[in-house]
Amino acid sequence: MLFRSDPVPARCRVGSIWAWSPARRSRSRSRSADFILAAGNGVTDVKLFLELAEALGAAVGASRVAVDDGRFARSQQIGATGRTVQARGYLAMGISGAVQHLQGIRECRHVLAVNTDVSAPMVQRAELTVVEDVQALMRELLALLQAERAAPPAVSSPPIPSLKAA
Repeated sequence: MLFRSDPVPARCRVGSIWAWSPARRSRSRSRSADFILAAGNGVTDVKLFLELAEALGAAVGASRVAVDDGRFARSQQIGATGRTVQARGYLAMGISGAVQHLQGIRECRHVLAVNTDVSAPMVQRAELTVVEDVQALMRELLALLQAERAAPPAVSSPPIPSLKAA
């Protein structure tokens, strides 16, 4: 279920939302990455999360809770006690959005969130929130991305002949 006060433009689709520049890919250097995929306490399947980050060409970030639990390296922590990041796109997966974390992403241009708690501070900060179980959504996104990459390229239609004035 999507949660947003404004309607989502009809032209948005998974393939176009994640069209960030692959030239700036880096899973370890998240400070100025184009796109950051960040994990919080809601992410329990770290292997799946990392596969999704790789498929999206995203830098990896994490909340303090996920770092303190040992699921991610301290260098990947985003927030007042970690790194402050600047990204064109930031996707928070299962991050509630403690004030320290929100300070760390204040320079991010577009923030998207996936969370089951609609009252979480991250939901208030995000431009678009998907209210869904993080693991289920990660599996579906990864399957869509893999299917899109496996599909043959679309055949373009022949050009429309121009009409010449008589």
